This record gives sequence, structure tokens and C-alpha cells, in this order.
Amino acid sequence: MRTACLVLICSLLFGCERGQLPGTDVGTFHVQGLLVDNTCGNTGLPADDPLDFEVELRRLGTDRGLWILGKPPGTEGTLREDGSFVFVRESTYTAIEPQSMKDVIRNEEPADYWSGAVLNEQPNPGCTLAIEERVEGLLEFDATSDAAVLELGAGDSGTQGGAEGLAATNKITIAPALGSDCRAALAEQGGPFNAFPCTASYMLSADRIR
Repeated sequence: MRTACLVLICSLLFGCERGQLPGTDVGTFHVQGLLVDNTCGNTGLPADDPLDFEVELRRLGTDRGLWILGKPPGTEGTLREDGSFVFVRESTYTAIEPQSMKDVIRNEEPADYWSGAVLNEQPNPGCTLAIEERVEGLLEFDATSDAAVLELGAGDSGTQGGAEGLAATNKITIAPALGSDCRAALAEQGGPFNAFPCTASYMLSADRIR
């Protein structure tokens, strides 16, 4: 079996060539994040602290939006007219490769056949980790803005006028996927993770830079 630690990449992104972006521009923000806790442990989830990155927000219709970190297309999620937003990305990571019965038999000694040990062996399903990263927060508007600037396209430049910053939480949750056996990935068994499920949480704040 192969056990590996999970490297945290500030995510909610996939890459492709930048072209004509959909929707209307809400703004590009310089985000800073402070780690609140990490129950996974730094070996299982080496969570950077602090975080420092730029993200672009775009509005799609009345209640949808894009969180673009790095190259588009980014991650689609909820972006309401009151400025509240939720963006979620889900992925999987193989921490322990599965072991087939053929692998079990290959690793046994001939004497094990006579003793019946091989007959009692069960294939290991391996450990696949389900990872969810959720960014949830609220845009911060200029005190002089009114309800009109919250409407789609209210800004003269096609942006959501008055959005000067944002405040949010960023929570990464890691848990064994259905059918996985992740006991060997726990620290008590010599693995890198303190517990399952586990989380790493950040507090994010940002100023709009363009």
C-alpha cells in the first residue's frame, strides 16, 4: 500500500486559456487569509498560513457567479444581489492505492497456502479521500451605495458598483470516500492524518484592487 500526504493548494480553480469571460465583472480582490484551525494535522494537510492571493468575481444572472483564482473558467456558485456568496469545489485524492487479490497472493509465501492464510486474506479497497472546499462570505459595499447599485449591471463600467471588499470563510473538509478503508492513513497507524473527517478553516478578508 502507498500512503501519501495531501498538499494543500489554494483551490476553487481549474486552468484554461483566458478568453471572453461570461457574465459581468464584480471586481478583482486582493485576499488575505489567516488559518483558524487544522484538525487534519500539518503532515496530512500542510495548510499555508497566511494565505495571500488575488481572485476575480463575476456575476452570472441574478443569483449565480464565478470565483476565478488563477486561470478561467474558475468555479461557479451562488452570488446573490445582496452580495452574499457561496462557492464549493469537490475533488478526490487517492491516499492509499487499492490492493487486489492478485496482489495479496503475489506477496504470500508458498507455506501460506498450506496453512490457509491466503484464503483468509481480503483485498484492500484502498483509501480515497473526498475533499470539499467551501468559500462563503459577503461583499462589502461602499457606504454611499444604495440598493440600485446591487442590481445587475448597475455600475457604469458593467461592474457591481460599490463592492469595495469582501469577508469570507474558507473551509476544507476531508473524509474517506464511500467504500474506502482509510485506517492506515491515520497517525495512530503511522499515517499522516490526525483524524477523519478533518477540516482546515481560514478567515478571509479582501480589498478590491480593480
